[in-house]
Order: sequence, then structure tokens, then C-alpha cells
Amino acid sequence: KEVAGKITLRHLYEIAKIKSQDPPLTLLTLQQVTQMLVGIARTCGIKIVRNIDPDEYAEFLKEREVVIAEQKKALQDAKEAKMLRTG
Repeated sequence: KEVAGKITLRHLYEIAKIKSQDPPLTLLTLQQVTQMLVGIARTCGIKIVRNIDPDEYAEFLKEREVVIAEQKKALQDAKEAKMLRTG
């Protein structure tokens, strides 16, 4: 499965604290909100890690830029192919 980004457990906890104040989530415990966010993050392709090494993360971002560029090129090629078929 493709990893779109990374966050730490600390980031997840801070997000859960803020989200737990939202009216629809006020009845849930902080643990329940955190578990919900873990599921959402995984669905979105966000990897949750214990710690993020800045050098390792910089390398991840460089690799991610290449993947995104390839995906954009593939989408553009598909659009052009569709235009040629319908044109």
C-alpha cells in the first residue's frame, strides 16, 4: 500500500485532543477519538510512526515527489489518450 505521508504518535495525540472538542465527538473518550483517527490515517495512506528522523523524512519526501510526478504524468497521458479517442 502506498504511503502518502507520516505522522508521529505525538502528532496523532495532539490532533485527537483538538478533535475531541468537536460537538459530534464530545461523547467519545480521547482513546476512542485516537483510534478513529488511526483508522482514518491508514485509509488515507498516512503512516503512524513512533519517531520521525529528519534526515529519513527528507529522503521520504524526495522519493514522494518522484512518485507524485509519475502519477501526474500518467494522469496527463490518460487524459490525452481520451481526448484523441473522442476528438
